[in-house]
Amino acid sequence: MLFTFPKEHFEDGYKGFSKAFKDAEKNENRRLMADSAFGMGEMMIFFGNFKKASKHFDEAVKHGKWLRDKDFLERIKVKRGLMDLYQGFMESAINRFFETLVHDSRDINAESFNYISWIYTAQNNLEKSEEYLKKAEYIIREKKDSRLKVLLEITKGLYDLRQERYFEALAYFNEGYAIARKADLPYHEVMVLAESSKLWNIYGFPKEGERLSNDACNVANYYGFNYFKAEALTLNSESLMQQGEYAGAMDSVKEAENIAGKYNFKKKELRLKENEKQIIIETKNKNRLDEIESELDDLRTKVKDYDLEKLNEILNRKEKELRFLLQKNRAAVQQLEELKELRKVVAHDLKEPLRNIGGFASLLKRRMKDKMSDEELEYAENIMQATERLDGSLTALLSFLSLTRDDVKFTAINAADLIRFTLKNMSLFVSDNDLEVDFSELENVEIDCDKVGLSMVFEELIVNAVKFKRDGETAKVKIRHEVDMDREIFYIEDNGIGIHQQYFSKIFILFHRLTREIPGYGIGLSKCRKIIQQHGGNLYVESSEGHGSTFYFDIKKY
Repeated sequence: MLFTFPKEHFEDGYKGFSKAFKDAEKNENRRLMADSAFGMGEMMIFFGNFKKASKHFDEAVKHGKWLRDKDFLERIKVKRGLMDLYQGFMESAINRFFETLVHDSRDINAESFNYISWIYTAQNNLEKSEEYLKKAEYIIREKKDSRLKVLLEITKGLYDLRQERYFEALAYFNEGYAIARKADLPYHEVMVLAESSKLWNIYGFPKEGERLSNDACNVANYYGFNYFKAEALTLNSESLMQQGEYAGAMDSVKEAENIAGKYNFKKKELRLKENEKQIIIETKNKNRLDEIESELDDLRTKVKDYDLEKLNEILNRKEKELRFLLQKNRAAVQQLEELKELRKVVAHDLKEPLRNIGGFASLLKRRMKDKMSDEELEYAENIMQATERLDGSLTALLSFLSLTRDDVKFTAINAADLIRFTLKNMSLFVSDNDLEVDFSELENVEIDCDKVGLSMVFEELIVNAVKFKRDGETAKVKIRHEVDMDREIFYIEDNGIGIHQQYFSKIFILFHRLTREIPGYGIGLSKCRKIIQQHGGNLYVESSEGHGSTFYFDIKKY
């Protein structure tokens, strides 16, 4: 059963369910206990307290099982799926929704079809999204359930929004809002307002987005819908950012952060942090632009006191600086978006079909083994090995792309302690190989660095010393240090096979490998150089064939 909540305030509704549960407990009325627990769980979803909602649903399941009410238990699965959806656990959410489709209830199926379509839309699987959208529509058009009708309008709007059909999406959102208002469904009303605000922000009308996000925030605040209040504040910050009102945008972000932190909305916290970084960048740029504009105003007022040629020179210089600043900011934002898109392509669009190829080749070999010739079996094995190598390369590339300047956290540390930390992390590798590492000269060296990043550099260079050691010899690594002006310089010497001078620059190129006989993906030294560059320095090599190699890098001394 579904409850109609009191119109005065949802908190009163929760208190009512709580009292009903206690009265039912005294009278041992399991039906009312189950329904009251369900109602409290659903209220907690609206309030954004997913932990408490889960406890109430556990209580409802206990009594629902005793009553053997399958329809009731399936409704709880839908609500648990909705909690997962709001928290960003897409795989768990879609699995729960699919589980409910086994039970023959058209209302439950309609709701699950909607949410499944939402998830496929978010994953840009529009073919699947449309399939389940049509299934939901087929059921709901015969129903008079306003709640399901609003969900359907939102689902249609999200589907069109993903395909950049903005006016069509807006029409669906407006229809959903009208239904929610008429049926007095404030929870669904705030959902539609939030999605409409998002649409106007995307379409480039932030003032309208701000108005709708404020409306959503007011409704959410009145009824205590914490999750959607945080969402509305986030959208409000994005609208204000587009309008250049960075102080107001930061206020909205901070207020949303307080709500997200209190109720543990992890996914929303990540989005808020991205907004906060963008606001800081835009604010700095705006402040600098204001400074330049102020300087230009000063120059204009003093035009009579300057030689015209000298004045033109100053104005031209300031104009170039202004243009460079604008271009740099646009380029930085564009590069960030391109990097995010590339990570997504590597992580999903490339790896998924690759796994399918390997999986089908393995399946083909297993099922057709008795019918295939030795040569055909070898082909299948080659496909599996090639996909495995390519999957490893993509994983390595994803690791390289994940190295961003935002991840660098400088801290003071003793250099010898840093090497000990590195060797401890690679203790299994050290114990399995014939290796000696001498870092005695580093005991009194104090540096400022990103501990994790620099440890990865030392680990890669030590591992390479073992991989490229001479046959029959112990791999020996000596780490030295010296100071030159404002630079800390580290030398990592090994007694390996060495490198010919013509390859000095090539070994730092992504995916470049000097030999195929030694395993690897040709990405380690590229990562090392990128990490050192994030420290304001660079990585170099000196070597000769047969006489070992010395890798050295410099970082800024603080």
